[in-house]
Amino acid sequence: MAGFPVFGRSAMSLRLVLAAAICVAAALPAAAQGLTPDALWRLWQAGGGVTLQAGEAREDGGALLLEDVVLSVGDGGDAARIALDTLRLSPEGEAVRIVPSDTASLTVPGPRAPVTGTIAGLAGGEVLARRTGDQVAYSLALPRMTAALEGLGGPAADRPGAAVLTVDDLDATLTPGADGVLAVTLDAARVAADATSGADRSSYRLGYDDVSGRFTGTPAALSAVAGGGALAATRPVEIEVTRGPGRLEATMPDGATPETLRIESDEAGISLTAQDGRAAYEGRIGATRIGVQGGVPSGALSLSLGGARIATDLPLLPADDPQDASLSFEIDALMPGPQVWALFDPQGALPRDPARLVLDLSGDVMLAEPLAASGTRAGPPRALSLTIERFEFGALGAQVTGQGAFAFAGTPGPGQPLGRPTGEARVEATGVNALLNTLSQTGILPDGPALGARMALGFFARAGETPDSLVSEFRIGEDGNILLNGNVAGQLPAP
Repeated sequence: MAGFPVFGRSAMSLRLVLAAAICVAAALPAAAQGLTPDALWRLWQAGGGVTLQAGEAREDGGALLLEDVVLSVGDGGDAARIALDTLRLSPEGEAVRIVPSDTASLTVPGPRAPVTGTIAGLAGGEVLARRTGDQVAYSLALPRMTAALEGLGGPAADRPGAAVLTVDDLDATLTPGADGVLAVTLDAARVAADATSGADRSSYRLGYDDVSGRFTGTPAALSAVAGGGALAATRPVEIEVTRGPGRLEATMPDGATPETLRIESDEAGISLTAQDGRAAYEGRIGATRIGVQGGVPSGALSLSLGGARIATDLPLLPADDPQDASLSFEIDALMPGPQVWALFDPQGALPRDPARLVLDLSGDVMLAEPLAASGTRAGPPRALSLTIERFEFGALGAQVTGQGAFAFAGTPGPGQPLGRPTGEARVEATGVNALLNTLSQTGILPDGPALGARMALGFFARAGETPDSLVSEFRIGEDGNILLNGNVAGQLPAP
């Protein structure tokens, strides 16, 4: 979805590929006593939230040929549609072979305007329908499929973008179940795309190897995820996508000198589960190398990281009582490239330790509106409490850790965006004074700012129990007193 951070803009394209496959298979919903072309055609006509219409159905050399086929998933204006010139059904042992026309047109409803496109390469592979217990399962194998898509973007996309998506060596299975629920798995040797942003006409080129995906839910649920819409109105949905090595190149116009961003990563994955009024999301990426050309003083910059992860567990629907929420974020082994070190530390005085950041938050919230798949809401949520379960940051030889818990009461306002806080936090740091000394001695940090930093440390922190360690304890009482290391440091305004 638009808000999935690991795959970025490509996540929507991958979900739209799933949407196309699901739309094709969604008209294949139930079990049959005998799986013949005629029985399969009658099965599709049974509907069940999905309809398949054909201008003509006739026998063709022992097969059933459907012409002017329109597949609709959903109701009225919210329905996703695929149109094909022909669909040929022929017996294949105990299975039915399905041969579509090579191209199809796709329309998927979006938050502002529909996503439209043309899918090609459908006739070059193999689609089989088989009975599996009391269900009919479908297997699809395509050497190459392309999709030209228009209208990509979430709810805030004033100028939707476009993309040409290519999928190589696609293998998928689709099993329709009860109440319109579909189980879909897919594997692809490679997924590639060339895309253009609608907002600033930036261009993107990406390629992912060894892509695997799993989806369980209704077509409406997938459409909500792909379009950034509200998940709360859909039935339960589970999505999991993993990939191997990936490459992304983005060119962003900046006058006469475009800025080019290149990202290469070893592997990545996303997962989303939405059910019982809640959504759990996790995104992760492995070892990654990032480079920027143009628009920077040195002409080129680079950095690398060992991996990153983000996970959330959030309510989807408003409720009368507070609901718990959590956020976990981690960046491991972040290391600037040689161009960055040459700019800020040409003498090599600073430690070259990789940076690391860990942040775990939890709390209680009140939702004013249903949560959307993109992470946006029509009305802002209100946080009633916030717990800093874990905070760790390390870089340049210094380490900072912290924990804390706060509650918020009253009405949010100027200076108190979450309401009137009460609670406490503790922060510990090591190596900060040594880092300031190195920055000052090498001239990286001028004397004035260095003196100001030491004065700030003296005000906010006290010496710890070990050499070059600092401790800061912060507390806000119910009376509004602000205590810093046991001393009154201020007073909150009266409520």
